[in-house]
Order: sequence, then structure tokens, then C-alpha cells
Amino acid sequence: MRCGSQCSAIPLDAVSEVYASDELPIDTVESGPVLTLRDARVVPIYRLDALVGDSDDPLRPPAPGEHIVLM
Repeated sequence: MRCGSQCSAIPLDAVSEVYASDELPIDTVESGPVLTLRDARVVPIYRLDALVGDSDDPLRPPAPGEHIVLM
């Protein structure tokens, strides 16, 4: 996956599912974005760009066209 100018790899066996940002509802809990999965689980969304220090807005929800990787 690409994050700004950085390219990262995630081992395929660590990936449970991949979602398009417009595929499932994204809500906000305590100022952070969360994803409600099909089985009703609610999971927080952590932005890769924020985790690698390349974002000035770590709580920004995914934009159209971005993907969400569930690990």
C-alpha cells in the first residue's frame, strides 16, 4: 500500500478483509472514526499516514476512493 511517498507491505495472512471507504458506514466515537462491520462489531480506524507520522490530521475519516484494511 502507498501512503504519501512511502510504500508499505502488509503480510497477506495478517489481512482479514479489505473494504472500500464507501462500502460500510463510518461513524465517529470520541472524535475518532469507527467502522461498523457486517456482524455489528464496531472497530476503530487508524490511518496509516498517521501511524507513520505523515499526517497532520490523524482523525480524518477515509476519503472516497481510499481503502480500509482490517487486520
